[in-house]
Amino acid sequence: MIKKLRRNFIALAMGTLIMAMGMVLGIVALLAMHQVTEQYEVLLDWMLQYGGKLPNGMDEIDEQTRTDLAALPEIIYETRYFSVELDADRAITDMHLSFIHSVNAETVQKLTKIALKDRDHHGWILNQGSQYLFKWKVQEDDTILMVFIDATSRAWILAVVTQYMMLMATIVVVVYFFLYSWYSRRIVQPYIETQEQQKRFITNASHELKTPLAVISANTEMLEAKNGENKWTQSTMRQIERMTGLIQELVTLSRLDEKKKTEFVKVDWAQICTQEAESFAEVAHSAGVAFEQEIAKAVCVKGEEKALRELVTILLDNAVKYCDAGGAVSVRLTVEKHMAVLEISNSYANGGNVDYDRFFERFYRADESHNSMKSGYGIGLSIAKQIVEILGGTLKVQWIDDRVQFAVTLRTI
Repeated sequence: MIKKLRRNFIALAMGTLIMAMGMVLGIVALLAMHQVTEQYEVLLDWMLQYGGKLPNGMDEIDEQTRTDLAALPEIIYETRYFSVELDADRAITDMHLSFIHSVNAETVQKLTKIALKDRDHHGWILNQGSQYLFKWKVQEDDTILMVFIDATSRAWILAVVTQYMMLMATIVVVVYFFLYSWYSRRIVQPYIETQEQQKRFITNASHELKTPLAVISANTEMLEAKNGENKWTQSTMRQIERMTGLIQELVTLSRLDEKKKTEFVKVDWAQICTQEAESFAEVAHSAGVAFEQEIAKAVCVKGEEKALRELVTILLDNAVKYCDAGGAVSVRLTVEKHMAVLEISNSYANGGNVDYDRFFERFYRADESHNSMKSGYGIGLSIAKQIVEILGGTLKVQWIDDRVQFAVTLRTI
């Protein structure tokens, strides 16, 4: 339980950190890419407006364009670009390659064909490791002017910065993982201390309660021997039995966390289920409840015989106790893909509005009016749930076709 709590804390903290850092990195990368694209878009628009060439200096650019490029006054001189003119049939009539040296006529033809397929008339092209931003327009005489800017250097800088940011983020995540792992111990320490105090209290209280109960039992037996049994002494003995059972279950619940997996051995679960089913069959029949069983042979799991027997007993006792009058209890043990599945169900016509998610809470009673005449303490299913978790399995409950079904799944060996 403590390890699971720590794992959940670490998983939640790390998940939140990774999501936050991922969002930050993503937003920063997108904003940086948008900024670069926006600056080059300004140049592309200017080039389309003035015949496919950049001016010789900022003085030749209109005031609005100068304002848009104010943060990068040298961008005109460092930009590598080329332009292409096409006729109405979209055949290349002229190329202007004076301001770029890494592009030849063959590359221009290839990039032009790709750009012409773009319905938005602008975008990015990746070609042999180089990245180009392009834009084109259809002129009044149906000819086409197309301009390209080589954005490889800036894209490469963005990629390198992004890689370093991801590396730093990875380092931060690793560091925080170890910090969370260390800090989680301090976080759960109060919970551990509370659990230990609770265990000590239950153990001490059980010992303290056993003495007065023994005295009350002995005194009641003396009264019965002297005056004979009556409804008062019988009621007192029943309550003594209930209190003794409750104390035993509380002690069992407090000690379940102390069990270790090293104690587990190969156990024939089918044999345990068969034996316990036979014991409860007579109880069910005497209560006017039909009892059905279908148990596979030689189904072995890794666990502890006492714990597995107690698990089956709790579920069978619960099924027989809360089965509708004239209903049926069913026990079924099968093997599905290396998993042993024990299904114990009972008739319960009024189970449609029950909150089954709370069935495994300690001292929870699903329907007080339905259970008022039933013995029990509301912790049996909690014990069953904890036993299954210790054994590394799952325990689920659901209501299907007017029946409450408990399903235990354990790995076979």
